[in-house]
Amino acid sequence: MAATKSKKSAPSAQDLISAYMHAQLDGSKPCTNVYQFCQIAGCSEADFYAQFSDLAHLKSSIWEAFMGQASDLVAQSSDFQQAPAQEKALSLLFTLFEVMTANRTYILHSAEAFKSDLASWGDLKGFRTQYKAWAKEHLSRTQQDLKQSLNFKVRVLKKPFGFSLCSYSNIGSRIVPKI
Repeated sequence: MAATKSKKSAPSAQDLISAYMHAQLDGSKPCTNVYQFCQIAGCSEADFYAQFSDLAHLKSSIWEAFMGQASDLVAQSSDFQQAPAQEKALSLLFTLFEVMTANRTYILHSAEAFKSDLASWGDLKGFRTQYKAWAKEHLSRTQQDLKQSLNFKVRVLKKPFGFSLCSYSNIGSRIVPKI
C-alpha cells in the first residue's frame, strides 16, 4: 500500500494573525522577518504571502481585525439599526474596548512599541480607515436630523446699559439656548 500524505490546508489570515500575536507574546525574540515568523508558525512563506505582503501588513491587520470584530458584534444587535447615531457610536466604542480588553496583553505589548518607535503608529492606519468608513456608513445623518438637533435660537436681550445677554434653558440634561 502506498502511503498517502495528508495535505495540510493553507492557514487563513486569522490563523496567521493569531500565530503572530502568540509569537510576539511568548517571551522569545520577536519576529523580525517573514522567514523567521513562518518557521515559528509552521507554515510556508507562500502561504504567508498569499495573505499578507509583509510583517508590517500583518501587524496592521491585527488592528483592523479588532475593529472588524467589534463592528460585527455591534451589527448583530437586534435594535442597532433603529438606534440613534450617538448610541451606535457608543456601542461600537464600548464593544471595541471589550475586544481590546480580551487582547490586552498584545495591546500593552504594542503600546511599548508605540512609545519607542514612531513608525509603529503606521500600524494603526488601517484601523483608522476602517473606523472612518464605519462612522460614515452608520453615523451619517440626514439633513432633517441635523436641522432638528441644531434647532434652537439664541434670543438676545437688550439691557438698558448696552449689555447683550443670551437666555438659555435646560432641555433634558443638556443646556441649550432658550427658543
